[in-house]
Amino acid sequence: IATMYLSRYEMRLFLYVCWSLWQNRNKAIIEGRYCAQDVIFNRAHHLAGEYGSLVEGEPKLFVEKPTKWSPPPVGKYKLNVDAAFIPETGVGGIGAVIRNDKGEVMAAMALPFASATSSKHAEIMAFLFGMKFARDAGFSSILIESDSQGVVNDVKKDEEESWASDGRLIDDIKRSLQQFEDVIISFSPRGVNQVAHFLAKHALNCNTMVTWIEEVPFWLESIVNDDMVVSS
Repeated sequence: IATMYLSRYEMRLFLYVCWSLWQNRNKAIIEGRYCAQDVIFNRAHHLAGEYGSLVEGEPKLFVEKPTKWSPPPVGKYKLNVDAAFIPETGVGGIGAVIRNDKGEVMAAMALPFASATSSKHAEIMAFLFGMKFARDAGFSSILIESDSQGVVNDVKKDEEESWASDGRLIDDIKRSLQQFEDVIISFSPRGVNQVAHFLAKHALNCNTMVTWIEEVPFWLESIVNDDMVVSS
């Protein structure tokens, strides 16, 4: 009956979503970890489109993106950070990824936390902990990108210390930046920050910090590879 109302692509997407949910359920039972819903759907979307491109006479479905991640200069590294926030519970998630000039992942992190007071507070925490993650991983010269214009502006301001909660965190960031030999901070639109975005979403379902060194989880491979193809 479903085939009477769904296109070939929609039918494949439905089947891939079912398969991904089943796989996610097994992962939760066996490993005690699972992926966020949007991660499951986006991977199913990618697999359905990829299969379609292999079917003769059926064009591949492309999702147009306004902007793309750009690599750092040769020999440099770029840190992208992002945050996810659930207002009803105050639960937040932090995503951070460090890549080289070829787009290859050097290190990545997903970190949950349970004390976010606002979306901006979550973005500040992402910047702070992402930066500390990069420093602890041994990167002393780095470019940092966040898709929160407000946080980037606050970090770049040359002002006296603030006693407000967010202000104290911004001051912590400024002090920590002094521990780097060379650092450049810039704003990046959400479309440029997809890898960190999905890591932050994934962190919402983690019980503790998860890190990857010179590798990424399977559900993130297509997004990282897409960046690498565009930047090469």
